[in-house]
Amino acid sequence: FEEEPAKADLDVIMEARKTERKKQNIRTWDDWFSQVHAQESSSSSKPNDHTTQVHLILENSVPPWEVELERNPDCTSMAPADDYIRCLPSDEDSDDEEEEEEADNTNDAAATNAVESDADATNADDAPDTENAENYDAAAAAAAIHADSDDSESDDSDSDSDDSEDSDDDEYLGYYHEYCYRKFMKQQLKDRETNESVPEWLHCVDIRGLGDTHDSFPTIRSQWTHLLTPEELNALSSQGENNPSQLPQWYINPEQTELESLQKEGLLQKRKDDGDSSSSSSSSSGNTATSTRSSSGSSSEEEVGDKDGTEEEAGDKEGAEDECRIGRALPCFEGFFGQNTCIVYYDLHIQLAYAPFLAKCVQSLDNCHEFFLGMFFGGTIPDALGRLKLTDDTKGFFHVRSPLQKIGDSYYERDMSELETKFPFFPLTAFLKAKGSNPSRTWSSQLYHDLMNASSTNSIFSKWAEASRSWAVENIKECMDDFKGTDLDGGQWFQAYLRKAHPDIYNDIDVSDEIALTNKEHVPSLSKWGKKYNVGEIKIPTAQEGFDAILQEANTSNEEQGGSSIGAISPKSEIMAKLIVDNYMYTVVDFCTVLKMGQIISRAAADPKTKRVVLVCYMGSCHTREMEEFLCDSMGFQRKDFFGKLDWDSLEARKVHVPSHMWHVDGLFPKTKA
Repeated sequence: FEEEPAKADLDVIMEARKTERKKQNIRTWDDWFSQVHAQESSSSSKPNDHTTQVHLILENSVPPWEVELERNPDCTSMAPADDYIRCLPSDEDSDDEEEEEEADNTNDAAATNAVESDADATNADDAPDTENAENYDAAAAAAAIHADSDDSESDDSDSDSDDSEDSDDDEYLGYYHEYCYRKFMKQQLKDRETNESVPEWLHCVDIRGLGDTHDSFPTIRSQWTHLLTPEELNALSSQGENNPSQLPQWYINPEQTELESLQKEGLLQKRKDDGDSSSSSSSSSGNTATSTRSSSGSSSEEEVGDKDGTEEEAGDKEGAEDECRIGRALPCFEGFFGQNTCIVYYDLHIQLAYAPFLAKCVQSLDNCHEFFLGMFFGGTIPDALGRLKLTDDTKGFFHVRSPLQKIGDSYYERDMSELETKFPFFPLTAFLKAKGSNPSRTWSSQLYHDLMNASSTNSIFSKWAEASRSWAVENIKECMDDFKGTDLDGGQWFQAYLRKAHPDIYNDIDVSDEIALTNKEHVPSLSKWGKKYNVGEIKIPTAQEGFDAILQEANTSNEEQGGSSIGAISPKSEIMAKLIVDNYMYTVVDFCTVLKMGQIISRAAADPKTKRVVLVCYMGSCHTREMEEFLCDSMGFQRKDFFGKLDWDSLEARKVHVPSHMWHVDGLFPKTKA
């Protein structure tokens, strides 16, 4: 594709390719789950008898119907950003190596694993034909992986050709888990529409992307508008009139307002490489949404469900119309801190600063720890906000990025085209919270609260919740003391630290394999034959050491930052701030997952019709390993089966031999005597 394909087109391609692979007796992971999940209803003797429940947990964003938008009456508008944020330098140039790393990391979720059954899996009607299992070969499985991921011109192209080596095949590997999300979300919505008594079986637990109105599923996009008041929705719908005074105050970014004001007054400088100034950009942090209305007429709500179109097409139009109304992400704490993960893992060349927020608003590591635990690990939002210093001299540091760039005494519009900053400031004026929570809690904290209250029927669930929190806090503290040692299976933290703290080394070595780099002692130079760097001796400072450095630098006077009251913070200290934040936001995904498991089981235990529960987690391998650790080491589960492998060579086919009992719900449980 020369341009990013439409999600619907990608799904059609995926289904067509999967059909071809089935003829080769190769199935993808979603086919396996569909078969297992279909047995839930077929195994019941009565239509509403849920003897066995099959649930799927995905590393996707929490849907809008599980949260609501709270407006803060004590803070009706945001203060402008401090000059330190405006004076952040322009984004660095990204390189091809970082783009390759992004594709590799996206594939970490085993996105295109082809699955194959054992020869004795013959009882299921839809199980793969295993009569010719010995004919399976790696080349066919590898072809299935690439066919499900990219749009090469021919499935029979020579994989060893020079053209294939330079292709962008890996660029679309990450779409597979989004394809699974759309497929199963559509199925769940259909199931619930047909029979409301059907238990919710698809669960999304990644809160880091909460509030993103650009969801890949149109029905989800339209649901975000339900969180707005009629007045807010009307104001956002008429944004074409460009009247910011009618917009909700929580929607307005004061930095965008200032940029537009300087532009109107002719005080916004033009860069030498700027193109036509008439194409003024409204970045993601802007106050206006991009209108998709055509010049031939307005796209009214009545026009969404065109009788000549299909139901799915109407849904797409409705989603696009509602997405246009909101224009950008809804404010939330999860998104503000969660966007940092993408910066650390994939987009370190983007200038976005969390260190000033930690230094001026949080002020100490101990307070930082209590703030994050209160916000995301069981506390309340008011208590967490009470730990921040919110005064006139700190309000400017609640921004992490500004569309306005100050160089000397001149102002420019920052180039925001490289990355959409969906949450440029801390959400003080309004924020998403768990639906119905009182006092206000984030989604993860409410999940903890609900499981603690489920103890009225069985104390095991309060113990589950307590064990989840203790386990998460222990993991956080372990990482705080040894960022590098606890990241040996991931490598992103050390690679990010090396790039910012030791750029001379980073730019002179092969960084394509972050896991290998993190575990190596010596790495050869790319520029000088025979020279090696002792990267094994390079350690990441502890969280305490990093926070102390941030405070020391922040409290040093700095005349170069214009009128800022904060000192210059080094790239090394800024990356430490990002690692400190990511430690909590990475762990909260695991925390949410194990809590969701407990919630599913607690609800099933309260249902007399349910006798057995099957939980399937489809997530990144680092997260699934954490699940195994919690269940077996903290909750006493026993390790039973393991098939496949953890480490794959870059050119090795992701082909897995699935045991026969894994294709049948009944085979997952021990036989009981009558």
